[in-house]
Amino acid sequence: MLRELYCYRLRRRLCTTQSTERATLRLVFNSGSHRSYITEEVCHKLSLRILGKKDLVIATFGNTGKRRQSCKIAQAVLETNDGNTLVLNLMVFPLICEPLVGVSLRDCIRGYDHLKDLDLADPGTNGDVIKLDILIGLDYYWDIVSGEVLRGDSGPTATYLSLGWLLSGPVASDSTTLVTYVLTCGVRAEQLQKFWEIESLGICEKESTLYDQFKKNVTFDGTRYEVTLPWREDVSSIPDNYQLSLKRLNGLLRRLRKNPTLLEKHNKAIVTQLDSGIVEVVENPTRTDIERVHNLPHHCVVRGDKETTKLRIVYDASTRSTGPSLNECLYVEPKFNQIIMELLVKFRVHKCAFIADIEKAFLMISVGKQDRDVLKLFG
Repeated sequence: MLRELYCYRLRRRLCTTQSTERATLRLVFNSGSHRSYITEEVCHKLSLRILGKKDLVIATFGNTGKRRQSCKIAQAVLETNDGNTLVLNLMVFPLICEPLVGVSLRDCIRGYDHLKDLDLADPGTNGDVIKLDILIGLDYYWDIVSGEVLRGDSGPTATYLSLGWLLSGPVASDSTTLVTYVLTCGVRAEQLQKFWEIESLGICEKESTLYDQFKKNVTFDGTRYEVTLPWREDVSSIPDNYQLSLKRLNGLLRRLRKNPTLLEKHNKAIVTQLDSGIVEVVENPTRTDIERVHNLPHHCVVRGDKETTKLRIVYDASTRSTGPSLNECLYVEPKFNQIIMELLVKFRVHKCAFIADIEKAFLMISVGKQDRDVLKLFG
């Protein structure tokens, strides 16, 4: 049986900017939240400084209705492992979520080689009743998360923060589920639409138009295919993400310098992509006459179970700062059910079929020059 670890949960000291009052609190990280929150109980206990109020429009998961809530904005200071502090402006809310039942993470990860000797941010204790005091959203998420990730061929994934290592993912367990939550919601029109789209094994009219337009923009120069990015019509601008990407890079370098071997492999991966023409040096980085400019943060993922690519560079197109992310500015790929059906039929026609794997297939596709300025990165 597999059991899910509580994801992105840790204990950390928090203090007020007005006095020496301190407290050790439990934090939960949620990259799907645009803002960060603190409970009214902790705000009152630490006598946090109130900066003002803000009205929020709240729409919960599974509900179509919305409601307004006026929240205070409190200021607190988070202490990190390296002795630094981070000033947080937090929305004050009565409750973040119901208490959780704790588990011992050290017991859960015993037997996973890639997680040995990690300094866990919150080791946890079996049976503890855990009250979550603070929720960290995207406004401070990447100020704390470095992007360094450790993965094995099985077991949880470890992510490094300035507060210690964080674990998430399934672990083997003989225990059974003690509590079951049931959520009931109505069937929405778009869910029903998926049934007849799948049944017909076709591409809907809108997706068909996007696919036809995409095919027209594909070119081949004799060695590589080149495509343009499928921009949404309602996108007028995109933030450059310069400061955010630079901050992410500095955090990544601090972590890599503690592991010279990993730093060398990371640098080699960048140089290899440069020599292969996958990335190129920006000739004039100070140009101001470009319509769209966007910088992509990146980090490395280490996979000790892989025989060939043990370290790979991951580019984060979902990061957002003051505006939409790059992913939000582009159309998603259409459903290729009909094309897949044709391929399956071809495999059944002949006695023998040949397949081949393309090394780093997605990186082999070149992006048109008109769109390359939104794919900048610090190397």
